[in-house]
Order: sequence, then C-alpha cells, then structure tokens
Amino acid sequence: MRPIRFALCSDLHCDLVPDGRRRLKEFLEFAERRKADFIIHLGDFCYANERNRDLAEAWGAAGRPAYQVLGNHDMDHNTKQQAVEFLGMPAPFYSFDAGEVHCIAADPNHLALAGGLQDYGFGNYFAHPAKLNWLGDAQLEWLRADLEGTDKKTIVFSHQSLADPVFGAKDSERLQEIFRRENARCGRQKVIACMNGHDHTDGVRVQEGVYYISVNSLSFFYMSSDINVVRYSQQITEQYPILREAAPYREPLYTLVSVTDEAIFVEGRDTEFVGPAPRECGHCGHAGRHPATACIRPRELRLAAGGNRA
Repeated sequence: MRPIRFALCSDLHCDLVPDGRRRLKEFLEFAERRKADFIIHLGDFCYANERNRDLAEAWGAAGRPAYQVLGNHDMDHNTKQQAVEFLGMPAPFYSFDAGEVHCIAADPNHLALAGGLQDYGFGNYFAHPAKLNWLGDAQLEWLRADLEGTDKKTIVFSHQSLADPVFGAKDSERLQEIFRRENARCGRQKVIACMNGHDHTDGVRVQEGVYYISVNSLSFFYMSSDINVVRYSQQITEQYPILREAAPYREPLYTLVSVTDEAIFVEGRDTEFVGPAPRECGHCGHAGRHPATACIRPRELRLAAGGNRA
C-alpha cells in the first residue's frame, strides 16, 4: 500500500490559553509543509460561538481533508448538534477512507442516566461525574456494521480513551469484543490502532493486538483545581484562570503519523513546560495511565498479521 501520512493534534482549548490561534496556525503550516494526506484534531478545539468562527474556518480551509472529533469541552456552552455544525462534522460519529486506511471518528460523549443515554450539552457532564463517557448501543452497532463493511486496515479516533472503562469509555470492553469478532471473521488484525486525546499525555499500550495511543495536547497538561501557580503575568492569569491549574507547553505539540504495511510511525516533538513541571507543583505527574511530559515521543509501532506487540 502507498503510505498514508496524516497530521494529528488534540486539545487545543483555544478559549483557555492566550496563544491558541498561534498554536493552531503553526500546526496548519506544519501539515502544509509536510504535505499530509489529511489532518485530524481529537477534541476540545474551542467553544462553538461567533468569536471562534475564524478557527473553524481556518480548519476547514486547510487545503486538504480536515476532520474533527468531538471532545467533552466542545459542548460546555452549546448542544452537541451545535458543536457538530460549527466544526463542520458530518455527524457526531462517522467514518472515512484515506487510501488503504479506513478511519472511524467515535463519540463517547454521552451520560448514562436513568432515562437512557444523554448527549453532553451545556456542560451537563460536570453534574454527573460517575455517569460519563459512554458510546452506547446505537453507536456500537453502527461501529460493528461499519467495520464489517470495509476490508482496509482501520484506525479509530476518539477524544476519550477506548482502552479501558476505568480511564476512558465505560463500554470500551464491548467495543473490544467487536474488534475481536471482526478479526475472527476476516482472519486478520483489522483494527490496528485507537488514538485519543483528553488526558493531555503521550503514551501507548497494546491490548489484543491493538495499539492504544494517547496524543498530547497542543497547549497544556491539566493538573488540578487544588494547584495555584502564576506562570505568565498576573494579567494573563486573570484573563485565563485555568492556567493556575495547568502546566502549559512553551511550544505546541503535534505530530505526523505514517501508516505503511509494516508499521505505524509517529514523529516526535519536544518542548518544555512554562514554569514548574507538574511534579514540582505537587501533582502526581500522570493521567490516564501515562506520565505528564512536554513531548510527543517518536515511535515505530510494528504491524503483524497475527496481532501487534508493544
């Protein structure tokens, strides 16, 4: 197969940092310079309002196929449907092909309440911390049919991790059973990787031959509301108060991913924290099973017909 190369980033959080537009511009210039086949952002892009219309337009005018995945904070001040329309997405979950690679954009942004699944909207998930991050029956059935309908290597993109129900989608084990049955049906490893944002960390683990790759944020590592550090000026801190609780990256983090018959290659990128690192602030220094680092590590993840190994 011809190698497929895509530029990948996550968690811009443009409303929460003073230089979000610069970070996005640098990523788009990188994708253009490296002639990426497509670009994709893994959620928490910006609030869906007119003040941010230029961000959505810049993404859509990237000069190559441009895709978005819904993040939980994309619905802080609006409905899910408003976020979908603002970001130019065809639906909350959907799929597309890039050469010989099939791509699925999944949506775990649902609450499991007594009356059934409910979309995230207007920050409602803040009120139900024990009910977060469900794919749901309808989406899982769609995913099963979508996978069965392709003969291509497949990558699943999501905001929250699909690796386990503790740190990601609560029904991730049901999704993995779909992967398992589809592999058995077609006699090979069809889903080669799942890639997520949300945790603002860099890391990879492998389960039943699938690489689960956590993609670091363009902007910062979030620590805790218990932490209070002034990293820029007092004026900037007052304008962007979440920076007291976060460890921002001096330069944006993003990567180019190449998929061949033999491997998934992830290009590395390093920067540094602005001010003290998370552990220096009293934070545990990890999230979602991966350490807090101001980098995306270079990786060569080998693909094998009988299942991948770390």
